[in-house]
Amino acid sequence: MDGVRVLGEPTAGLVAFTATGPNGTPDVGLVLHVADEMRARSWYLQPQLSYEDLPPHLHLTLTPATRDRVPELLADLAASLDAARALGPSPSTPACPNWRPGWIPTH
Repeated sequence: MDGVRVLGEPTAGLVAFTATGPNGTPDVGLVLHVADEMRARSWYLQPQLSYEDLPPHLHLTLTPATRDRVPELLADLAASLDAARALGPSPSTPACPNWRPGWIPTH
């Protein structure tokens, strides 16, 4: 999927992936917007901020109960990425002129 990069090589039901901005690098604002968009579609993806060498990313747990819903999940993820990109930069993105270190948005 364009704009999604899986982190590592998942061997169990936990998948970590990041969403990349127009320049191909992980984008914390986009990651947070995708989490919100997926939640609006009844999916819960746990956002993680960057830490050491890990970029901001989302955690997704797949279980036998969700196995049959993978096509729906991928369709919703694609739609969520499109919707998140349409929202533009998040105030938490350093490229945003009004970004302040330590400021965490409430939405």
